[in-house]
This record gives sequence, structure tokens and C-alpha cells, in this order.
Amino acid sequence: MSNYGISTALLKEYPLDEVIDRIAEAGFKEIEISGNDAHYNAWFQDTAAARKALQRAGITPTSVHSPHAGWHNAASDPLVRQTALETNTACFSQAAEIGARMVVIHPNSSSDPFTPDTYAASWARTRETLVVLAERAKERGVKMLVENMPARGLPRPGSTVMDVLKFIDGLGDHVGVCLDVGHSYANGINPMEEMRQAGEKLLEVHLQDNDGSGEDQHWIMGAGGIDWGTYHETVAEMAFEGFELFEVLRGDTPEALMTQMARLRKTWEEK
Repeated sequence: MSNYGISTALLKEYPLDEVIDRIAEAGFKEIEISGNDAHYNAWFQDTAAARKALQRAGITPTSVHSPHAGWHNAASDPLVRQTALETNTACFSQAAEIGARMVVIHPNSSSDPFTPDTYAASWARTRETLVVLAERAKERGVKMLVENMPARGLPRPGSTVMDVLKFIDGLGDHVGVCLDVGHSYANGINPMEEMRQAGEKLLEVHLQDNDGSGEDQHWIMGAGGIDWGTYHETVAEMAFEGFELFEVLRGDTPEALMTQMARLRKTWEEK
């Protein structure tokens, strides 16, 4: 039986104690700490206190999503890219301190200029940064997961699972894939096919829905066009035992979405 987690991004405007209380009340036992910068900083101002608060609530911080400054791994400006490298390195250390075993990073940022002329250089810079980050994650005892990105019609390196697998090829058993099924669907790709392509490298799945128009909408599952029945069949077929994370952020108020996700979690866990 799956044990679904939830991203703290939904509750990024709430004080830390209230975030923990709301998640516990909704029945979620695992979380991914969101990289929204102000929210992220609140979690890591005192990692020991945050870890104790989670333990008291019976919540496991399974993964951490790196903050915005860590997304610029393909930046053409060396200083921006160095900042991304150091931000992600600090994230690895903080994740280990709070008790998380995985860190999800973006291969590059949507603010980078993606054109056919810049594609090869963006690819090379991304790979170069990931090679360094893989070693730093290993030193800090956490797994590094690279997430597939929404392309939004641009030639963006990392917008397919095959791209991600090439990025992480040879970087070690502690480096894997975080597949966002919503990103796959927005890119016009069958999410379940990308799950199969990731294979044993698939360690985390982000669950969210959209209408397939190319936008990263992060709707509640069932509000868009993804076939969730086939998703569950694929999870069973693969005997997937990784982290399944609800990353729903839009479509209603945070309170309403939390209630909807709690109901959906209960229904899905009973399958």
C-alpha cells in the first residue's frame, strides 16, 4: 500500500508550527519541504527544533526541494551558477540535519534563455554542475534527485526523462530521478511511459494535474487530463516503492485543497 506524502509548498504562507499541525491533522505522515525561499528559510533557521517538531507530530521529512537560487545550474553567468552550486550544497547539508534522505533539484531554471542556438551550451553547463553536485550530495549522505522540467514549447534540456537520465549517467547509485507527472503531461508526453523509462532510477514522483495545454498548473488530481487509473496500474506493474508526493498548489484555497487531498489520499491508500 502506498503512503502518500505532501509538499509543504501549499502552506508556504503559514507559520511553521501551523504547517506541521495542518499536515498532521490531514493524516499525512511524509512531507517534502518546499524550496520557496521564505518558507524554506523558516524550516532551516533551527534544524534541530524543526526536526523535533516533526517527530512529535509523527511526520517524516522524506525529501527537501532545493530553493529558487539553486535552480540556475545552467546559467551562463559563472557567478549565478556558482551561487546555485553553493545553494544546493547547503541544501544537502540542511536536509541531512533535518533527517531527510533525498533532495530534489531542478537541472536548470525557466528564466534561462533556451533557444536552438543555446541548447548545447545549456546542456553542457547543466551536466558540469550536476557532476559536482553529485559528489557533494554523496559526501553529505543524501540522495540527489533531478526533476524533469516543463518545456513550455522551448528546447529546454531536462524536459524529458531521457534527458535527465543522460544528465545523471554515471554519477552514482545515490543519484536518481524525480518524475513530475504533470510536467510530462504538459510537455505532451505520456507520464506513465516516462515512469517506465526511468525504471530503477525513479525514486520520487510528483503528483499533480493539468489540462495538457503546456502550462504547469498543479491542479488536484482528476481536475485535468491525466489518466490516474493507468497511473496506479503502472505503479503496481513497476512495483514502485519510492516516494509519491502530492504537489497540488492551485485551483482552490489552501484549506480546501488540503481537505480534497486528504480525501484523495484515503481513497488511493485503500486501493
